[in-house]
Amino acid sequence: MIDVIEGLLKGDGQYPAAFQRAKIFWDDFFSKHANDSEEQLKSAIEDAQLPFQWEVEKVGLVAPLAKSIMAVTCIGSLYNDGFDDPELARRVVRAMSSSRRLSLGIGSDAIKVGKMYDL
Repeated sequence: MIDVIEGLLKGDGQYPAAFQRAKIFWDDFFSKHANDSEEQLKSAIEDAQLPFQWEVEKVGLVAPLAKSIMAVTCIGSLYNDGFDDPELARRVVRAMSSSRRLSLGIGSDAIKVGKMYDL
């Protein structure tokens, strides 16, 4: 996440573009998976990692940096002046943090994001 903040402070345009792409990606994802069971949601998030990375790579955010924004954009996409469904957000945090298939660091990022949003 430090890379993201540093890039934003430098005026690097790939991060805002990547966050915009991520919002579209996650909105589409949750339109299909918001009502999944916890295990189905976890599996869907795990399966979404590579397509997510490919989506943000379209604006130049390469894989190591793409995975650094996965948790914050996934959970953050559910927030709009509050969570319409806070339990869904908590389920996402649990799914990401308990996953053994997601790249290293995404689960711990999800826990941090959950704390940031007081979930």
